[in-house]
Amino acid sequence: MIFRGKVTEAVKRATIRMDKSEENIAGVLIPNLNLKEHEDPDNAMSQIGLERGGYSIQKCREKFRGILDLLIAIASLQAAFLTLDEKIKVTNRRVNAL
Repeated sequence: MIFRGKVTEAVKRATIRMDKSEENIAGVLIPNLNLKEHEDPDNAMSQIGLERGGYSIQKCREKFRGILDLLIAIASLQAAFLTLDEKIKVTNRRVNAL
């Protein structure tokens, strides 16, 4: 139980955060999602280097960061598609009403 307490104390704040902005395309506000990485000088994760375990953890962090980049890119595209789809449906209804 002592080890579990030390692990939860190691990281106090998230170093990667998601930033949401909007892009105006033809009068439609499209959500745009980006990742921002905040390096914390007190980050205990950078201090890990127990024999060969530190290298494995660093490789895992890099892979996770790559997957997180792809996941955010896919979520951004999905949000854009859903927003555009809704606006196209509204425009079609208006055109058909005329």
